[in-house]
Amino acid sequence: MFGTHLRSGSSVGTPSTPRQGSSSHQQQLVKTATPSDQPNSSSDSSSATPTTNLEGISEKNLNDYQQILQILLAAGYFRVRISTLTPFDKILGGLCWCISNSYNADADVEMLSYEEEANIGKKIKLSEKVVLALRRMGCPQELSPVQIQGLDCPFILKVFSWLVQKVFESRVENKERIQRYSELQFSRRYELPQDQKDMEQYNQALPYLDSIRGIYHPKRKFKHQQRNVLKSEWGHVQTVLLEYGIEFKKIERSQQEKEDKSKLERQLRAQKQASRTESMDASQLNNQNLAELDLDEEAREKKIQELKKLVEQNENFYNNISASGASNLINLGAVDIIKLKEEYDEKTRDFMGQQENLQSEQMLHKRQVAQLTKQIENQKVIYMKAKEEFNAVKQEYEKASETLSKFKEYNEQVQNKITELQTQVQNQEVDQTILSKLETLIALNEAFKKQEADFKTNCQLQLQELKNSISQLELSFNDSNDPIVQLSQAYANDTEKMKKIRKLAAKRNRELAIIQSKIDEIPSRTELSQYERRFTELYAQISTKLDETKKYFVSYNTLSSTCTFLEQEVSLLNSIADFFQKAVQSQDKKYKAWMINTVSDRVEKVKQTKTQMDTKLKDTEKKRDDLQNKYNELVSKQRNYFRAVKEFQNEMLKNEELNKRLKMLQQQ
Repeated sequence: MFGTHLRSGSSVGTPSTPRQGSSSHQQQLVKTATPSDQPNSSSDSSSATPTTNLEGISEKNLNDYQQILQILLAAGYFRVRISTLTPFDKILGGLCWCISNSYNADADVEMLSYEEEANIGKKIKLSEKVVLALRRMGCPQELSPVQIQGLDCPFILKVFSWLVQKVFESRVENKERIQRYSELQFSRRYELPQDQKDMEQYNQALPYLDSIRGIYHPKRKFKHQQRNVLKSEWGHVQTVLLEYGIEFKKIERSQQEKEDKSKLERQLRAQKQASRTESMDASQLNNQNLAELDLDEEAREKKIQELKKLVEQNENFYNNISASGASNLINLGAVDIIKLKEEYDEKTRDFMGQQENLQSEQMLHKRQVAQLTKQIENQKVIYMKAKEEFNAVKQEYEKASETLSKFKEYNEQVQNKITELQTQVQNQEVDQTILSKLETLIALNEAFKKQEADFKTNCQLQLQELKNSISQLELSFNDSNDPIVQLSQAYANDTEKMKKIRKLAAKRNRELAIIQSKIDEIPSRTELSQYERRFTELYAQISTKLDETKKYFVSYNTLSSTCTFLEQEVSLLNSIADFFQKAVQSQDKKYKAWMINTVSDRVEKVKQTKTQMDTKLKDTEKKRDDLQNKYNELVSKQRNYFRAVKEFQNEMLKNEELNKRLKMLQQQ
């Protein structure tokens, strides 16, 4: 909002810097900036309308022109009170101001860089761009640049009435938007008493709501102490239902369901038996599995022999029926025939059931064979991995022993050198350089001894760890069915996972703390706006102080230069007076000629200094004009900056509104 406040009073018609001679112009600018001159109503604005320059305004258009000025004053464009501005400048500046202050204005960048001191060509181009902007805004009145240049006040009055209405609408929209934004900011940081009461009532009613919600939730009344003892799935389901106070009667199952249940139980037993065999060695597994396979084959052969006997009995029965028993069946009664039929049906059912059991046992046998072969392959893979790890550890141990032998050899060499140096020191006097080398070698020897001891301890620790790992692997191959070992392994794995997760969580927390500190270091929008205001105030104070000091320096330099020139003038006049008195008193003609020559020389010097000062004055005036042009360019850039800031603020407001709508849609 900073740029908007800067432009609210003088967005388009910002006056250029007045020159030193125009004191009346400065007084008029000060008068227009005072709040007492601002109109409070339409009647006050009409009474406060100044009698300005009416160049180019006819008597017919005078009333419309006065109405245009009154409308601009009522809208807040107070530059129409400046009497030195022409009607064309006031109308064009008012159009630019209204377009730039309307909410949805699609004006060009040069709309905000209006200058009264611009030439007529720039003003005509600006009027053409004003017409284009009005077309983009959808103005119902088709204004042309010729009408602006010709001051067609009746038609321009209609355009101004529409533009001022747009300005007021944009102000109302900005007011509502700012009010909503202020209410939002207030609600984020503060709370009203009514809101606090509502929150307290909600907190008081929350337990009651939770109790109502939890009425129909299932609640556990009992707890089974030996749940692991339950074997059947139906028993587990029934115990869980009884724990929650629900009774459920068991339904009688059919013969087919019982057979399915028996099949499932056989499969579960086979799977349990397969899981038990996973922890055995490869050789034991092979022997045990082969023995079990032999037993299964013997049982299966027995069942096959029994089934063959049943088939032979059935065939004999059929043969008896077909050959000799046909006449007996004819002679039998109906009751005997029904009994024989029932016996036949029972035998066929038994035969079919045994055949199905045989097929299921064959399938189960195949599955067991496949599972056992798979387990054997897995155990072989595990054995090969353990063997590879053992070989790798063995290689590392050999490398470590080689490095240890190298360190020992190097240590022996160093000790030999030390003994040689000791003998040399005992036999003859040695220089300080040799002694320093000796000290360094001794220090190296001690360091190598320490490294050797550390290396030995480290190797021993690694060897012990490797032995422990090998023993653990052997134990895991032999006793992996122990539930205590499995639980300890699972607990160790879970603890390692928990440590890793805690480390990751600590790392993430540190990263979050660093990011939070960085975010806290970044100032907020309000702080930035405060910094901006303070910097602008400091800049204004510094610039005013700098201008004041520059004025003091300039005044001092001018006064010192005038003082020197006056002193030179006084000395010149005194010398001329002395020469004149002496020339009048003396009768020598040569002295008079010398006096005339000296006076003429001094006059020439004065003329030369005058020309130098004139050139200096021209240079300073040229510099002043260049600086004035640069100042005008900077003022235009400032206006462009203000316009960009306003557009940026409008876009930010739109972005906030869209974010609010998006949040509302997401909540819905």
